[in-house]
Amino acid sequence: MARYRKIDVRIWGDDRFRRLSSIPACGQGLFLYLLTAPGTTNVPGLFRAGEAGLAEELGWTPEAFREAFREAFREGLVKADWKARVIWIPNAIRYNAPESPNVVRSWRMAWDEIPECALKSEAHGTLRAFLGGLSKAFAEAFAEACPQASPHPLANQEQEQEQEQEQEEEEEEEEEARGSAPAAAPPPAPRSKRRAPPQASEVGTRVLARVNALAGTAYRASPHLEARVTEGVTEADLLAVVESLGRDPWWRGTVKLKPSALFRPERFVEHLGAARAQPQETSVEPQRGAAYRMWVDDIP
Repeated sequence: MARYRKIDVRIWGDDRFRRLSSIPACGQGLFLYLLTAPGTTNVPGLFRAGEAGLAEELGWTPEAFREAFREAFREGLVKADWKARVIWIPNAIRYNAPESPNVVRSWRMAWDEIPECALKSEAHGTLRAFLGGLSKAFAEAFAEACPQASPHPLANQEQEQEQEQEQEEEEEEEEEARGSAPAAAPPPAPRSKRRAPPQASEVGTRVLARVNALAGTAYRASPHLEARVTEGVTEADLLAVVESLGRDPWWRGTVKLKPSALFRPERFVEHLGAARAQPQETSVEPQRGAAYRMWVDDIP
């Protein structure tokens, strides 16, 4: 039979606890923090948090935080949607089962504050299945407190089109990475409108050369990279992103350090912001009044 201990989340703001030596950056330390962090909600395993805020709370560098998170993610212990800033611990409900249907009904406010995203939908399915296995009353309480959002049909269609276009572009880039294209390739299937790869500009050629040097690939052109060049993004900024992610072992792999992942508009903006901030992020000190303190008692 499992043995349990209760931990008050206010421990992270306790003056004596904070005077103890800090948790070093590691996967175990991060997972224990995510289970007991002040920003957690009464919905087991589901809460809002971002990379920078969590790293700041722990006093870790962003790089150290990402490595620790990758450890926990690889083991299936935690998932995150950093764009939506949603954290999900799949097995948390198994060890924090609600004591009554009324407890489930109390999740309503916390649930509503979680941003809509695919990870929230995944959490909804897991929680619904678990509570449905307890009793009908629990299932009804969950349906009442945590309704599943119905995605807009138009949004679904646009998302499918974007995913299809992304897949086609990535297939083109992977074909280029192999070093050559078929001399007499058959015409593309009529279902898709493939765009011919643009001619690489001088800037694009130099930037791709650096990508290839870091990842061991053979990219020759990228529509996303050329689009950024056309928009006026400087070569220095493009290389800053490549160098920043190229220092990360996870990104340096062929699968990750590719033009579609580096230079797609929404991703490039995030990468560039992180690259520009790196020189100032050699250390991260915890600050009082952090963003995830929800109650007065939680403030150190």
